[in-house]
Amino acid sequence: VYECGPWCSCSSKCCNKSSQRGIQKKLAIFRTEGKGLGLHAEEAISRGSFVCEYVGEVLEDKGSPSTYKFAIGPELVIDAEKYGNVARFVNHSCDGGNVHIECVSYGHHDGRLRHITMFAAKDIAASEELTFDY
Repeated sequence: VYECGPWCSCSSKCCNKSSQRGIQKKLAIFRTEGKGLGLHAEEAISRGSFVCEYVGEVLEDKGSPSTYKFAIGPELVIDAEKYGNVARFVNHSCDGGNVHIECVSYGHHDGRLRHITMFAAKDIAASEELTFDY
């Protein structure tokens, strides 16, 4: 997915810049039963809405173990183990979860450097845990 970038003449409110505006919904980290920490919505989130971006260090994938690595290409990963945000607390769900991943590019033409974004796959109720199938 390509979003409008700095070269585009549209306004900052353009609907094709949703991930660039950052987290707009209230989210909270909480302790789960049996899964450690998780992330839940503190307010309702409509299907299709931007939830958050998975951020961390962009590193070459050298096969080192980390529970917070997210591949962004054949050689690069985003590793949120040391540096990251609330997105690293979104847990796995075998049923597909309630958020889906979109790889987004903007502001450059390097296909290796994509932003890993999470959008609501369905309507999410307040206090519902955020999950996806990884």
